[in-house]
Amino acid sequence: MNLNNSFNLDIKKKITIRVLTSLILFFLIAYFFTFPLIKKIKTQKENIIAKKIELEDRMSKDKNIIGLNEQIKKIEPELLELDKIFININRELDFITLLESVANNNNIEQRLNIAPGQTKKDDDVYQTQPLIIDANGEFKNIVQYIADLEALTYYITINSININGINKLGKDDANQNNSVKITINALTYWK
Repeated sequence: MNLNNSFNLDIKKKITIRVLTSLILFFLIAYFFTFPLIKKIKTQKENIIAKKIELEDRMSKDKNIIGLNEQIKKIEPELLELDKIFININRELDFITLLESVANNNNIEQRLNIAPGQTKKDDDVYQTQPLIIDANGEFKNIVQYIADLEALTYYITINSININGINKLGKDDANQNNSVKITINALTYWK
């Protein structure tokens, strides 16, 4: 067998073999190295995009949290003021003492009746308790007394006021017309 014959191919065949060998090598390199590398690059790109979206979401949430904190700081003093309108359930005596001092400042005789109200549920912010005030005194003092009650920091909802004149026997007619008795039915709010 003559080896020279097999290696003595014409130039077209040699070029064809070299081209085919080069193409096969190119596709093998592409298949085993380039395509997996491209696949890894695409995966990394998707991971980077996902991380970028996650980071933008976190930044957005952080901005929202910062905005909420700023709003809370603005609202907090108002909430403290709002909190003052409720009567502390453990400080009933302070509330009664305050009502007594308002009556004494206006020369009014008063009798308080704080009826037990609804029970406070866990999700309720406050509970209401009915308050009945029976007071008597001179008309101008009664008017000032009602104004002072209205000026209290506590929130008291007055449902009704009943005003009656008092007839005092043995007094002159001018004093009889000045004395009145009032009954105030109201709701108080306790926390």
